[in-house]
Amino acid sequence: MSRKTARELALRLLYAADVNADVNTVLAKELAAEAEKDGGGPKPAVPVCDTRMLLRETLDEISAHNFQMLAKEDELYRELPNEQEQAYIGELLCGVSEKRAELDGYITKYAVGWQLSRIARVTRSILRLSMYEVLYMDDIPDASSINEAVDFAKTYDGTDAGSFVNGILGTFVRAVKPGKSSK
Repeated sequence: MSRKTARELALRLLYAADVNADVNTVLAKELAAEAEKDGGGPKPAVPVCDTRMLLRETLDEISAHNFQMLAKEDELYRELPNEQEQAYIGELLCGVSEKRAELDGYITKYAVGWQLSRIARVTRSILRLSMYEVLYMDDIPDASSINEAVDFAKTYDGTDAGSFVNGILGTFVRAVKPGKSSK
């Protein structure tokens, strides 16, 4: 499996975690509103989604059997990640999860004229992943991370998203690593 394939698996898992986190937030608000409507009695226990735990459980589910099942529907799953690739995917999942507020701050800062909530969820996941690599994974060339982020954006959100991601990441790298070209 190539690093690009491992990165794409991480992207899909980050996207799924983002969707699940939002579903959990909506559920918690609905349960609280219902409890308030019912006279404000004891509030029901709200299931809280620990993103880090969810990501760890997702990684633990990477098995030959699951990959064989998924491979029937998607070529991305034809090869099981080895230990090194699983460690890389795990670092991305846990790192992006832990640094999400910081990464979202950068997205907000460099996506001039855009509110974070207006950026497509998959594009936000792509930006978070690439920004995390640039900031915290020195063994990955910035240009590689940016180029693959642009490719993912084009694949998952369209050609215009590729240009959008390239502009944000290019400005971001020039700002956080002055004097170092992203190429």
